Amino acid sequence: MRRNIAPNLSYKEINELASKVDTLKAQWELEKASITGEASIKDEINQVKNQIAEAERNTDLQTAAELKYGKLLQLEKELNAIQNKESCPRKDHCLLKEEVDEDDIAEVVSKWTGIPVATLQAHMPHRQDQLPYPEGNNLRYND
Repeated sequence: MRRNIAPNLSYKEINELASKVDTLKAQWELEKASITGEASIKDEINQVKNQIAEAERNTDLQTAAELKYGKLLQLEKELNAIQNKESCPRKDHCLLKEEVDEDDIAEVVSKWTGIPVATLQAHMPHRQDQLPYPEGNNLRYND
């Protein structure tokens, strides 16, 4: 039995939402393909570097040179091309990203604690200065 999920929406609104879903899905697929393509090329570069090291250990210098100056350079060019190609036209509207940043952490902490994100981010830089340290400790910061 099928439930009517959105009984108050008109066909026009449903079609608009469906087109937004299709657009977002296409953007997600493009970003995902870019990230997975980059990861696969990085893996292949590591494999070629291992093959080069093995060939050098076995004193097969011709194979090592072919890999080093042929295949490895080609893969590095491909990696640079993928990294320079924008999969997301505007960085603030990307659906996927490879690294977790301060904003992501602040969002999760905000959801857990109920503290607004703006409050968390406003106090973050000053927190380290306010931590209590025992007197007499010689702490060195790595800058």
